[in-house]
Amino acid sequence: MGAGDGDWIYLRRTDGWGMNAVRELADLTIAGVIVPDESYRTPDLVSAFREARIPLLPAEGLGVRLRGSIGACLQGALEEKHARWRDEQDQYEWEKKAESIEDLFRNYRSMREREVRKGG
Repeated sequence: MGAGDGDWIYLRRTDGWGMNAVRELADLTIAGVIVPDESYRTPDLVSAFREARIPLLPAEGLGVRLRGSIGACLQGALEEKHARWRDEQDQYEWEKKAESIEDLFRNYRSMREREVRKGG
């Protein structure tokens, strides 16, 4: 049984996960990933999932129930957490763009200062 478009995946463990595993999930076009609790959301893992634009949500408050490889949770709670994640993702992307523009201006200023010192 594989993951399809729009599926949510529940990961019991995340140790050893890195960018390659996250990229593979991104290729599957899943809706997102649920982990048992907040302790599974290490800063590196959160960053990797943010970069791939894949929600990484803790299971707290979702009422997750697993039976074999099939799971279920409270739809309303999942939608609420997903909406909150989308808002945080929008803020994250805005901050990354702002940071990129600031870096561009810093680099331009630095180049201009070098040119002025050289007599240009």
